[in-house]
Parts: sequence; C-alpha cells; structure tokens
Amino acid sequence: MLLAAGFGKRMVPVTLTRAKPTLPYLNRPLLLCQIDYLRAAGIGEVVVNLHHQPRSIRNLLAMESRTDTAPSADTFHLDGVTIHLSPEAERLGTSGGLHGAAAQLRGDGTLLCLNADMICSIDLEAMATAHGRLGRAATLVLVPWREGCGHTPVHHDGSSLLGFGETGAGGHHQPGIFTGIHLLEEEILDRLPAGRSEFLPDLYLPMLARGEPPAVVMSPDPWVELGTPSRYLAGQMNALQKSSPSICRGQGCRVSASAVLGPGTVLGDRVEIGAGAKIATSILMEGVRLGDNSHVREVIAGPGTSIPGGCDVRRAVLAPAIQPSPAGGLPAGVRVWKGILRADF
Repeated sequence: MLLAAGFGKRMVPVTLTRAKPTLPYLNRPLLLCQIDYLRAAGIGEVVVNLHHQPRSIRNLLAMESRTDTAPSADTFHLDGVTIHLSPEAERLGTSGGLHGAAAQLRGDGTLLCLNADMICSIDLEAMATAHGRLGRAATLVLVPWREGCGHTPVHHDGSSLLGFGETGAGGHHQPGIFTGIHLLEEEILDRLPAGRSEFLPDLYLPMLARGEPPAVVMSPDPWVELGTPSRYLAGQMNALQKSSPSICRGQGCRVSASAVLGPGTVLGDRVEIGAGAKIATSILMEGVRLGDNSHVREVIAGPGTSIPGGCDVRRAVLAPAIQPSPAGGLPAGVRVWKGILRADF
C-alpha cells in the first residue's frame, strides 16, 4: 500500500510494512478504535477486508481476542463483537471488496460500510434513521465543507447526491466532504460487478446517470481522516489539544529527567528518550530511541526507529532503516524531499 506523504506541497510515497488500520491513534490501533466505535453504536458483527499486510491485522485481532484463536483464523470475538475477515489476494477496489464479502453481509438488512483510516463521533443511529427516511438504496454521510481541506467536494441539494469534483454539481450547490461512511441496502450487492470495482465510477455515477441518485445526509459531529502522514499527525495533535497535559505516553517508557516533552507528544510503549532531548508535535511509536540532545518536531517515527544523539529532525517520517546523523547525513538511497523522508514503516 502506498501512503501519500506530504507535510509540504510535494508528495513522497511511504511504503507501509503493516496494514494502515494497525497503526496507532493515541497509542490504540486504528482498527480497535473503529471496533470500539461500532460496538458503542450497537453493532455486534463486523467484516474486515484484508489485502495489504493481512498478517498484521490477523495478529492484532488474535492478540486482542483473549482466546486461543489462531492468528490464521477468519473469525474473532472481541468484547461482544464478532469479526469476520474477508481476504483479497488481489486488490479489488473500494467497492470490489464489498462484493467479495457479499455472502457474509447478506441477511441482516441495511449495511454500514466505512473506511478504517478515520476517527469520528458521528451518530450512526441518527444516520441510519435518516437513511431509512430518505428511502434510497445508498446514502453517503457527509460533513460540512472546509476550504483548503484537500478533499474532493461532494455536491448535494441537502438530500440527494448531485456530483463530485470541482465541476460535478453543474450549479452553485454547497459541497460537503464524504466521510467514507456509506449506508447501503442489500440490493447494492447485486449492482456491483464481480472482480475489481470502485464506488464512484462503477456504482454512484451510473446511479446518477439513471436518475437514481444516492441520498446524502450531513453530520455535524467531529470527523478526522488520517490517510496521509500529515493528516495522521494533525489528527492526533488536534485531539491532544483538548486534553491536559497534551501528551500521550505508553507503557514502559524511559524518559530522562532533563528531556523536554512539549505539546503534542505521543510516545508509544517502551520509548526511550535521552538526556536533553526535546520533542514536540511528534509521534514516536513503540520501541523508538531518541538519543541525548536530539530534537524532533513534526516527526512520525515508526516502531523501533533509533535517532542518534545530537540530531535535529523536523517535518519527517522516519523508520529503522533511516539513521540520521548530527551532521545531517542519511543512508544511501534515502532522499529528503521538502522535509519528507522516503522510508519503510
């Protein structure tokens, strides 16, 4: 999976060696945050699509299920939620995975489909009520448009989808931001082609062309998309601003008494911080080591990364393969581009 990374205007690919939903959000894996969210909404059965790095998801669920379930199993039980896995040998696209899991999804009425790389407190019960009232086969959940957000505008008239993109509305209607949450009736499963497919070109645009526009419902509740490193960092920093102190610290950390943990610091489990080190607006995942008198700001450091003493690292994504030096040298093959390092998590 290529994750478009860009703290500046230029973009650099960052290859993940673990599935994105297993990455931590304030030290809890995103997938578990989503399961908590669904459980709170009264949902007791979930299907998780697997493609990139499936072992990382299986291992996470096996560890969290607190049973003797083998990591190779396709069903797990987590605190009242049954989780089924739907593997994809080849990537099937945003809606192809839904079609691939059709047998597991039929028979329970309205389906809820959502992306795993976001955090929100959208009232799903209210969204389901609105979906039933509007009476369409599909409903897209939106949040209000924000200038400069970087998302594709979704145009609507308050109840129906009108189009996507800068010119998609054909008029002056106010756009919204699609949250990645769909409410779908089972008939949608029959409209999806077998194999690879995407929601927009293969389902929603044909529905618009036939005069059967999907419904839209606007949510006023908080929603944050975390799909790029810049959004992943910003989403957690914004959450920390609402807490005091604005620091999230995992278990087993060793922090020197002379180190300075500034606002917006996230330390995973077993992080070691040397004497005189300074951290702010950064996420150091489990097992990261920050040497004496090193300074990091706007940094995401992957598990097990070691940053030697005396370094000053800013606006970067780091991984164990990268060993910056106080003189600013980097290993062969590692490029700095607008402050973003190409790295493997």
